[in-house]
Amino acid sequence: MPISSHTDSSKELTTLTATGGVTFEEIIEVVKGFKDDPPEKNILWDYCEAYPEDRFEAEDMDRIAALAKTNLNLRNQANGKTAFVATSDFIFGLARMYTTYLELLGPSHDIQVFRSLGEAHQWLAE
Repeated sequence: MPISSHTDSSKELTTLTATGGVTFEEIIEVVKGFKDDPPEKNILWDYCEAYPEDRFEAEDMDRIAALAKTNLNLRNQANGKTAFVATSDFIFGLARMYTTYLELLGPSHDIQVFRSLGEAHQWLAE
């Protein structure tokens, strides 16, 4: 699976790093896995070295958002943040689409999309 997970409890951060081709099903499996292994307060999705393995549709982003919304209470603490980092325009656009779908589902946690890991880490530390 091209999505690896690393937890740094001292920073209250779970980092999910995608490399190579990533499928919709792999993302869904990671989000479903939060029920068995809840993430830290903050989550960083690193897509800097990833590309979509197959075609992603708007409905896919809506399904991921709906699943993620059901998992919000699994975080170790309230007021968590989620940062997405994408260097490719396509994945950046998908991440923005996802955040829009999540916002349409109602109140959520803070979520931002960035072009660099440095910006994301800075925002998560605030």
